Amino acid sequence: MKHWRKFLGFSPLERSVVAHAGRCPDLSSSAFIFMRWKETLFVKSSSEACGLTIAGFYYVCLERQSGAIKGYYFDPNSAPFQFLSIKPRACDGGGMAFGSYALA
Repeated sequence: MKHWRKFLGFSPLERSVVAHAGRCPDLSSSAFIFMRWKETLFVKSSSEACGLTIAGFYYVCLERQSGAIKGYYFDPNSAPFQFLSIKPRACDGGGMAFGSYALA
């Protein structure tokens, strides 16, 4: 629970989530989607070459209305709670999208 408490959108759901052992029916109608992401590989680099680790998890929260994603990376062997923020841009026709990037 300590990871999810970092998100303001989780606060009103916490009691119900605890009461239902994490399978809270209120989550389906929440304005937020809570996820845990796991990295599985490095792109164009090895962990030895760059000193990175993929031992931890990203705890992320997607705000349904705006499409914004905020999250924290947690790995007990690295700097605590590194912050992640991804904001979508509006598209013609009313949708949202995240920018695309090419790796050099």
